[in-house]
Amino acid sequence: ERLTRHQLQVLLIEISHLVIALGENCASSLADLIPALRDCLTNADHGVRHEAAAAFASISNPFPSSGRVFVIEALGSFGASMDSILGLSQKASASTSTTPRKRFGRPVRDDKRDGSSETNEELLRCQASVHGNSLAVSMLMHEFPHTTGGVATAIVGKSIEVINKLLQCQFDDNLVKLNPSAACTCIRAGYCMLAGVLSMGIAAVVPCHVSTVFGFWQSSSMNILPGKSKFSGSHDLLWVETMLGSVVSFLKFSPDLLLAVPEALNRITALLEKIFPLLSLGGRFEREVLNDRIGASRLSSARSSVLEAYSWLPPGSFPMSADRIYSFAVSQIQDLSSKDVMCSLIDSLVSREDQIIEAQAQSRAVCPGQIGGCVSLDNNLSLRSSDIMHHNEREAVLHILAWKRGKKQLSRSNPPVKGELHDSPVLDLYLGEEEDNSVPTPLHQVGTWRRPLDPTAVSRVRLLDCSIHLFAATFGLQDSHTQADAMKMLESMYSSGQTDKAKGFNAATLINESQGKVKPLEEDVLAANATATVLACLQALPLHESTHNTLISQSAPWMERSTSLLLRLLPSPSGIIRRAAAEGLSLLATLGTSEDAHTLQSTILHSLDEVMKGNRVVAETNPKLQVDTLAHAKAGSLLALACIQRAAMRIKRKENERLSRSVARGGAIEGDNNAAATPVMIMMTRVLPTLATHNMDEGSLLARTYALHAFGILISNSIDKSDALTPEQTQIVSKAVEAVESNFLSAWSSVVAETSKGKEREKFGAEPSLLAVLLRLMTTLLPWIGSLSSLDRFVASRFACYVSTIIEFGKKHPLVWFEAMVFYERLSAHQNLLQPNSCCIVTTESPAALALPSLATVLRDSSPKVIPSSEDDFTGCEAPLDVQRAAIGCLHRICAVEGIGTSPADAAFVWSFFHQACGRRRFQHFSDLRSLALSRAITNFDDCQLVESETISLIQSIFAFQWGRSKTVLERSYLAVQWILFCRCMAAGDTKYRDDDNYSEPMSLALLTERALDDARQLASRVLKSSNPPRWQLKCLSTNVGAICLAAVVEDEKTSTVSTGSIFDLRAARKICSDMMRNGGSPGVGLHALPAFFLEPFVNIACSASTATSNNSELPSVQAAGLRLMTSVTNAFAAHVDPEDGSRVLSQYLSQIISSVRHGLNAESLATESTTGSSFHLLFSSGCDALYALLARELIADPVVMRRLVQPVLSLAADSLYVSYPEDHERDSLLLKTTHVTGDSRTFPLFDLSKLCFIAKVTVLVEQKRIQHTTIEMINNELPKTTRGLVSHSAAASIDGFFLDNHAHGERETITAGLTYKNRSDLDESVIRELRENWPILCVYSMLMLIESIKAERDECKGLSKWMTSLVPLIFNGFRSSLASQ
Repeated sequence: ERLTRHQLQVLLIEISHLVIALGENCASSLADLIPALRDCLTNADHGVRHEAAAAFASISNPFPSSGRVFVIEALGSFGASMDSILGLSQKASASTSTTPRKRFGRPVRDDKRDGSSETNEELLRCQASVHGNSLAVSMLMHEFPHTTGGVATAIVGKSIEVINKLLQCQFDDNLVKLNPSAACTCIRAGYCMLAGVLSMGIAAVVPCHVSTVFGFWQSSSMNILPGKSKFSGSHDLLWVETMLGSVVSFLKFSPDLLLAVPEALNRITALLEKIFPLLSLGGRFEREVLNDRIGASRLSSARSSVLEAYSWLPPGSFPMSADRIYSFAVSQIQDLSSKDVMCSLIDSLVSREDQIIEAQAQSRAVCPGQIGGCVSLDNNLSLRSSDIMHHNEREAVLHILAWKRGKKQLSRSNPPVKGELHDSPVLDLYLGEEEDNSVPTPLHQVGTWRRPLDPTAVSRVRLLDCSIHLFAATFGLQDSHTQADAMKMLESMYSSGQTDKAKGFNAATLINESQGKVKPLEEDVLAANATATVLACLQALPLHESTHNTLISQSAPWMERSTSLLLRLLPSPSGIIRRAAAEGLSLLATLGTSEDAHTLQSTILHSLDEVMKGNRVVAETNPKLQVDTLAHAKAGSLLALACIQRAAMRIKRKENERLSRSVARGGAIEGDNNAAATPVMIMMTRVLPTLATHNMDEGSLLARTYALHAFGILISNSIDKSDALTPEQTQIVSKAVEAVESNFLSAWSSVVAETSKGKEREKFGAEPSLLAVLLRLMTTLLPWIGSLSSLDRFVASRFACYVSTIIEFGKKHPLVWFEAMVFYERLSAHQNLLQPNSCCIVTTESPAALALPSLATVLRDSSPKVIPSSEDDFTGCEAPLDVQRAAIGCLHRICAVEGIGTSPADAAFVWSFFHQACGRRRFQHFSDLRSLALSRAITNFDDCQLVESETISLIQSIFAFQWGRSKTVLERSYLAVQWILFCRCMAAGDTKYRDDDNYSEPMSLALLTERALDDARQLASRVLKSSNPPRWQLKCLSTNVGAICLAAVVEDEKTSTVSTGSIFDLRAARKICSDMMRNGGSPGVGLHALPAFFLEPFVNIACSASTATSNNSELPSVQAAGLRLMTSVTNAFAAHVDPEDGSRVLSQYLSQIISSVRHGLNAESLATESTTGSSFHLLFSSGCDALYALLARELIADPVVMRRLVQPVLSLAADSLYVSYPEDHERDSLLLKTTHVTGDSRTFPLFDLSKLCFIAKVTVLVEQKRIQHTTIEMINNELPKTTRGLVSHSAAASIDGFFLDNHAHGERETITAGLTYKNRSDLDESVIRELRENWPILCVYSMLMLIESIKAERDECKGLSKWMTSLVPLIFNGFRSSLASQ
């Protein structure tokens, strides 16, 4: 059945998500998937081509080598496509001239299909192929820097060549004359790929390519000038839009090239000054595409790109265009606002700390972001309220978006940084994720440059956003009269909107006819645009703005006008406008010289008092609207007071940072501590009356919520956590505690007819924001509650009870749950505050006991249940990812402070959540609603891969804590057995859902072993109850954790001083267990089995994982984990014998083990035959480690078997040539690199490095004679006879590993290059880890071989001695470090 274009797009979207979710598991499907996607790239529908290109980008995430192969093949296909376009254009032109004319109103009858139509269809197919392939290549170029291996420079060079050929179509007079649309398609494709290449950054775009790129821009810009262009305005605009996008991509992702390339900044500025007049008002393009809707959209996009390019330039670099840009921005703000276009910046301009006051109940939310990341509800709201964007608009911003942002990972290794909000890493993870304003180059440090936000795809909204940003950036350059006129314009724009609203109901304010967008009733486009413009201007101004010859006794005229406008906006029914107005007033109150700031600050504070009293609020004819307006005015004024204090403290911190930098440079500058002083106590007295009353009739619940939030901000920004509280501050904290308790008991209550008096809707709607604010205030007060212990030592206990009650009865709102997770995380850091209290309804002595039930609820399995059981609860819904990440962070803190449980059963819910999260992986670069411009309030997509890594770290932390708390070897071995068997059952999918066994028989060793296995199976069934067999990610994690546990037991037994017999020896284990059964168990753990009884399950799961496949495709990540477990099993059991026949216990499993190891050693050949990426390199490294364990434990006695195993590893000796110690210009001969263009260049060195480390280990093992003579002879027969070529490479690797290890321990400055690599960024973390761990053995091996070589070749020892001279300091340094660690 033929699919429609819409069905194809949906199908391709799902494919992009499925590829990410399945990962390595779908490798075998690529053979069928990639050809189908290639066909979709030539589809006639633009949307299908776009989604097919996105699917290719998703494939490159788990399979980067497949993406590189496609790019090479696609680059080679452009030449044939261009030739076909030219030939078909000539054929179509010739057939058009001979086609018979149609009579008016009657088509020409022709039984045969017209040849010209076939030619045109083929021509369109070729153009679609060029467009689709260029789009896919550009997306992959954008993706490659974020995948393993990156991209080879040869691919970048080839891309530049193809781009040059495509852009030459602009100068092909024959093609331009025959088919201008096809020529523009080729030019657009070239600039699309150029934007993708430039988005890779300076690591790929070397300066030698930049001159070529500038040549492209220069030649193209000369040919769009009036009189020189060969195209019409609509055709020129088709590719000019994409060319400007490539300029923005260059400035955003490669700003360092502005300094590295001579005259780069001047050439960019000249290019923009040449193009801007053509796009501005009255320019060439506006005249030619005035009545074309699609052309108008492209014109808006091109104008946006020009403004964005100016936004990325350093301040002051375009003085000739600054006034013209300012005037253009003003005109666009007026024009677009009058056309009911609303900017998207306002959500990003306000502080995210205040977002909780906009929380709404799920049934009353009207805008995205009001329900705290509830994805399903957010999607419904977005469908109703978001603008629709065309594929052309999506392509225009495709390469300007920062697809991968650096996100902080929650783990125990991330302690809170001093000065962070509330000292909470969980809260700072979200509140601190506001847009980064780091300067890209030193040129941008001049003035107050601000980083532009990522653009939205709707062309008109994007143009309005860019105009506001440029208006704010150039506002400070204008004189006082121009600034005052600008504020007057904004006032008049806002006033006109209020006049129209007062005239009556206007349907146009609810429904946008062109977009079909449904707007909330409180949305006010003109007010939002005016507020965003003023706030952007205030944020762009320097901290101490001059007054431009204005008297000191009064503020600048524009400040007075902006203050008046913001005060009028405070009573707005829209929460985001109130927040923006409060932020703007806070900046005005802390801006200017000291005298101006204090004068304007007093004026603003006085005006806020008047607004709170309702004296400056416009009277409404409707009494209900009048009450609401007064409540909004009071709420906005309270928030403004808090914002003033927060802004003052922000200025103080920046000033302290500036002074500290000055002192570090040797300066001695004294700052003015009173410059940003604010009357904190006066502001607190304005807030207290609203939140201290117990009578709900005296104020609005909205105002009460704002007052609680404002009071928390005032406290956190006025009281220093490091100093002791003064009596005045103690009273403030006590008042805050009283406010929390009174509002918890009185404000949050059921709706009663006698007291609510028509406020039922408000109470139900505002309940989530009130509860979230209460929780945030309790979290804020925790650091100072200890100071109240002499007055009331049970405050923290009562707070814990309040939180438990809110969670139980708070209707599971995501924002409320998130704030509860933050409270628990902070409470675990202040657990000394908890006191036993008989009045509490829950036990509050331990934060873990208090928080774990809630945390387990958040992380519970939310998979659909087809057949309900008595244990399933259908009342809850899936928790948002933000709440789940907060719960993971809270568990990290609890685990670090108290620990979690004493067995793997206590962590089963974490394993279950991990298994669920693996199935929720999605393609992160696009949302599900790809054709909608989502609100900036929705900032976080479901980054489940980040959650997976945090959960893995948490599981390892739980085991580490439980291991560290165990006191004896038997306790630790019992814990390890539980974990290993649990991991084994999950990896194998071995479950048991009911305990039907009746252990009535007398206890025996066999029964003890069977009970341990059954317990593990039942525990694994809790994780696998919704999905069995397990996902490959769970197999990989469980196998890795099992290997860690077994290795810990082996190391613990080595260092143990208690002589009870080895727990891996079957005879000793039987004796220990018999003693335990005789004595009723061992102290602390009771009766339990030992690891020696589970050799067969351990070996079976290790062998099974080492050769794991799925759908006939390899799973190298699982296989590498299986080999690590195999190595641990070998180290644990190799030395022990079977008491029955005296043979080694591993001998009966040796054939399975050798087969598994051989499979891992064949990974180098599998990497060239398969489609997967860097995991094969890790598989080969694990295979080398497993082979060394077999040799070191002397488990291989057959020379033929040994020869077959070591053959893939020893091939390095024949390929290595001796290299003298290099000078600076001779280091290329030692580089660890790949010769495959499509290979993983960053991880590929692991192949050769693993071989080198294996040879070094085995050689040292032989030299130390720690194994029997016969084994030494077998190994010597296989080791390379000539090792001179290996000497130089091993010595170079040891030197690099030594310096990398010192750098990791903070003993050396940043490492940029080494002997075996040109740049540290060229190495994967696995290669760096291998170098750091093995540099000592490589150094020893190099010295041994150097000594032998010098003895044998005395005439050529000069070059060898130079290597030895370089290695001697490493030996003494390592010897010193070893002595220091003893």
